[in-house]
Amino acid sequence: MWPTSRRARSSSSPSSIRTDPTCPSQGEAHPGLRAVGLDISELAVTVAREQVAAAGLGDRAEIREQSVVAIEDVDVFDLLWVPQPFLPEPVLAEALPRLHRAARRGAALVMAISTNHESGVSGAVIDVRNLMTGGGTLPAQEAGALLHRAGFSGVEPVVLPGGTVMVAHY
Repeated sequence: MWPTSRRARSSSSPSSIRTDPTCPSQGEAHPGLRAVGLDISELAVTVAREQVAAAGLGDRAEIREQSVVAIEDVDVFDLLWVPQPFLPEPVLAEALPRLHRAARRGAALVMAISTNHESGVSGAVIDVRNLMTGGGTLPAQEAGALLHRAGFSGVEPVVLPGGTVMVAHY
């Protein structure tokens, strides 16, 4: 997981948002960063807040019980981490323009996507697995189109050993 942060308007440190607050922070390695995590699950938010408190990062991490489609921040984030595998396409399509509005000029977006290059039974099994996480299968070309429609530029897929991520800029 990439470290993420959120900057107070008066701060000079980088800022960002991630929508998966249960992943461990790398706050010790990046002492000037602040993070905002979003989740709609009360249990996930509770666990994330406990982990943040146990790590002594309560002054640098804000965990919100909030849907990404309800984000109202404007011009505050330098990095956005979006885990598409957990976001149904209608939610993602509604959230991306809001995230674009929440990003500062020059911000980067990294979005993990669930792709499927198989056919037949193997392809069907992968599609079902992807649906079970909530977000379903999203080909890189469709993910790129969603990002472009939301206002992001420089959109490109990056194929990694663990899967595909889309990278884009404000």
